[in-house]
Amino acid sequence: MRNGIIKKMFVVILMFSISFVLFVMPNEASAASSQRVNETTHVKKKVKKYTEWSSYKRVSQNLNTKGAKGGSISSDRSVTFSPTVSGSIKGLGISLGFSKSSAKNYSLDVGPNRRVYMGYRVRYAVETGENHTINIYNGDTITKKNYKVKKVKYGEYGLVNY
Repeated sequence: MRNGIIKKMFVVILMFSISFVLFVMPNEASAASSQRVNETTHVKKKVKKYTEWSSYKRVSQNLNTKGAKGGSISSDRSVTFSPTVSGSIKGLGISLGFSKSSAKNYSLDVGPNRRVYMGYRVRYAVETGENHTINIYNGDTITKKNYKVKKVKYGEYGLVNY
């Protein structure tokens, strides 16, 4: 009877040990994947910053002021300009900001003898550069991707000749 109890205990301990090795202790594959977590960082390089205007978008009908009198023109529609991104900005912490829309019923005075329509454009803050993925242990560049980000700053109305 005592031998039977010892055999059962041995089997239980053996099964527990095998289960522990298989399920609790990490294997080589999971150990390798856990070592790769956060071993890279992203860095901006060759950064250039400047501003530029968008092209005008139409916000009114045409107006033809014949003679010496002139006139007034009003916007009858709204247009929206949004920030744009080309390339990869992953990991750089760049926020895109906001969109800017024109308003309806905004008026401008038009001089005499002009053929114009009203347009709306925005000023962009532009940032270009390279997004380098860097190995944090040895400093080597793993990948390099170009990016360009255009953020809206403000907008303005203008008269466009046609």
